[in-house]
Formats: sequence, C-alpha cells, structure tokens
Amino acid sequence: FYAGTGATVLDAGDTGTLADATAADAFVAARLDGTPRAWVVLAREWHLDPRGLLVPALSRRGHVRLVRELPGVRVFAWVGTTNAERDNER
Repeated sequence: FYAGTGATVLDAGDTGTLADATAADAFVAARLDGTPRAWVVLAREWHLDPRGLLVPALSRRGHVRLVRELPGVRVFAWVGTTNAERDNER
C-alpha cells in the first residue's frame, strides 16, 4: 500500500506501552524528527497504545489523516510541520 512512495514507515515493534501523552510525544519525536512525512500503520494497538495517545501526539507534530481502516488495522498519512508552522497554528 505505501511502498514506493518515499515516505517513512514508523516502526514500533520493540516499544513498550505508551504510558502518557509525554511518552507518546517522545516516541513520535524520536522516530519522526527530521522526517517530512510518513505512513503510520497501527495494528494490535493494545500493545503500544491502549489509551489512544499516539494519534493525538502525531497531530501535535504535524497533520495526520486516516487513509484506510481494515479490521484491526488503521493506516494514517502523516506530514510533519516545522516549529514555526506549529507556532503559527496556536
């Protein structure tokens, strides 16, 4: 679905559960800082994000859009924003 687009796939295979919004923000920053855009594929969300913290964290660092939803899987397109752009949106 996302192969050949030039975007980065956010991999969380060995990450523990996100405890709070601060942890979700740090997770997104660690994987996406310097990345202009990415496909984010969420599957088995109960392992990483049972509290639903990841999508709001992605939104705080860019624009996130649900592209496809299948049973147990959600695919998001994420486009990062610069610090200046985020400041202007506040």
